[in-house]
Amino acid sequence: MKTNADNKQVRLGTQIALALTMGTAFVPTTVYAAPITASQTYTADVTVADDVNIADGTITVEGVDDDTSSQHANRTAILKGNVKIKNLSGNILAALSHGDGTQDWTGILTINPNRTSKVELRGDILVGRPNNTSERGGYVNLYLKGAESYFAGGIADLDGKALHQRGGVRLELSDGATWYPKEGVDSYTLFNPNDPLEDFGQTSTDGGASWTEDQSKPIGFHLSANSGVIDMAFATPNEKCTIKPVGERTLTFNNTKSALSGATFRISTNLTENKADKITLNGVTGAGNQYHLQIGFDPKMNDPANKTNYVIEAAAAGGVPVLDSENTSDTAAASEYTTRKAVAAGLLQKVFKVKPTLVEATESGRKIVRVTKITISDTAPTPQPQPQAA
Repeated sequence: MKTNADNKQVRLGTQIALALTMGTAFVPTTVYAAPITASQTYTADVTVADDVNIADGTITVEGVDDDTSSQHANRTAILKGNVKIKNLSGNILAALSHGDGTQDWTGILTINPNRTSKVELRGDILVGRPNNTSERGGYVNLYLKGAESYFAGGIADLDGKALHQRGGVRLELSDGATWYPKEGVDSYTLFNPNDPLEDFGQTSTDGGASWTEDQSKPIGFHLSANSGVIDMAFATPNEKCTIKPVGERTLTFNNTKSALSGATFRISTNLTENKADKITLNGVTGAGNQYHLQIGFDPKMNDPANKTNYVIEAAAAGGVPVLDSENTSDTAAASEYTTRKAVAAGLLQKVFKVKPTLVEATESGRKIVRVTKITISDTAPTPQPQPQAA
């Protein structure tokens, strides 16, 4: 399947060929609009094909559910191009509604529904109804596919209400796409914990007389990561976490069901001090769930004495716990991770292949997975690009 960028290049080539065939002097330099670079608020249904590249801004969609003015409407914004938004002090995406009504008229924001575009997001997602926090206000559907796509952030709070009370977020990770959970937030509850039969909101096409389930309205946090990555070792690509020391982060998922089967958890360890990041899964259902575990960083990887292939072993007999699941039939598989560091005064890049050794046990009715050692396999250093003389 062609990516969004590939399709744009094909369209450019077609226009150039047409111009040459017709003998025209004008050859287009581009066939698509300049990217959107400023914050946008959509108050009507819209599908946006242009790329988005916003620094310190937000994409917002607003529905309306106001009995006083008799205004009731879902508003849907769909972004199909490449999306890059960074907002470290605010929200990157917001799906909201306003008004004093009590029905599910909301804002719906969908990113990359065709799963063909590159998505890079740093910041938080907000859903809700700011002027009526007792009602749901918005839904975000975020589809990330491919190793270049990532979301580094979390879900913003709104007046202390739980996510399923104010709307929801769907985050789908596939083909190596990565979520870097926001530092300082250590627990997430998936789906709708209050009503397992109500995982989606509803939509009316007759002015509110009748309502049917709408799967573009996920209630609560719908997280799926089959072939995707949940990275606890880094805060963003190539930037290690800073709030907690290496190997001391814990991430808990409640009401997990089988949503995270197939996910890769990338963690940091400090095995010589018997420390490792830990994933706790509660409310797990289904048989045959398997998770993958990678080690993204251990301080011994930077030990200058380690020049060739070597092993980092846990000091504790039996290893250090890294995964704790309520479902005893769950399993975990070690997954290789490739990382690198500069050597030879920065002239070379040394590439590491890092793979943990895992052991599993059932203890007190839970599946416990421990890492006993990490095997580091070196590859030949590669020269760094050097400045060229003018």
